[in-house]
Amino acid sequence: MIDKQQRGIMDTFQQDTQQKARTWEMGFCTTAFCQCSFLMVHRCAEAHELWRVTRKLGEGGWLIAAIEPICPGCGGDLLNLSTLRGWCEE
Repeated sequence: MIDKQQRGIMDTFQQDTQQKARTWEMGFCTTAFCQCSFLMVHRCAEAHELWRVTRKLGEGGWLIAAIEPICPGCGGDLLNLSTLRGWCEE
């Protein structure tokens, strides 16, 4: 049986997890030869020009220092979904 304190901890953990998931975006690599078709990208709160990049949420990944997120596999630009749509429509 779960007591009120345990329930509170579980609720806080779930809210934190949901908040983190909302701040992650899909990033699409723009190079044709790269094996990383899409990645999850998150700007670090600690430093404006640090990005966390991973293949799947919850897995280890890369910490990248850059103005905009780049692909850890090839160094190409990572586009978010709205930028990719505009890029494809041109």
